[in-house]
Amino acid sequence: MKLNLLLHRHSYIMPPWALARGVKISRGITRMQVSLDTDYGHHSIYSYSEGEIIVSVPVPEQDNVVPLHDNHPVNQHQPVNNSLIIHPHGIIRDWPPKSVTTLCLQHFAVLDELALDILLLGTGQRLSWPTAALLASLQQQGIGVEVMDTPAACRTYNILMSDQRRVAAALILS
Repeated sequence: MKLNLLLHRHSYIMPPWALARGVKISRGITRMQVSLDTDYGHHSIYSYSEGEIIVSVPVPEQDNVVPLHDNHPVNQHQPVNNSLIIHPHGIIRDWPPKSVTTLCLQHFAVLDELALDILLLGTGQRLSWPTAALLASLQQQGIGVEVMDTPAACRTYNILMSDQRRVAAALILS
């Protein structure tokens, strides 16, 4: 198992265990790797940088054979440069919203068939709130909505997904 340290741009604070293991960071880090390399068989977020998310996607079966590595299904990493919705069993690429101000209820219609408990709404580099009416509509559908910036939503999605929660992350890339 490979441990990936969560780093923020211009972050210089290192936990003691990281220093003891020889982890080094340089000024101006722009990519944050957010997953353990054990998210086999599910769609997860491998890393995030401004304007790009690398998703970890299970390799599809070929001729009824699941590709394995160390007795685990193989995942491949794919870059995504547009807003997206990710859940453990799939990715909705090219999700239309480009900012929180353009969000409307129709953008969330694709969630109806997922039977979610939690929707993480990543609003871009900075936290920005959608309208109260939009949040109320989603909550009336029985979906708990957590609004946060996109980097925080990426990290939180992987944690909840690994706990086998019924979660999706709607991530706006600006």
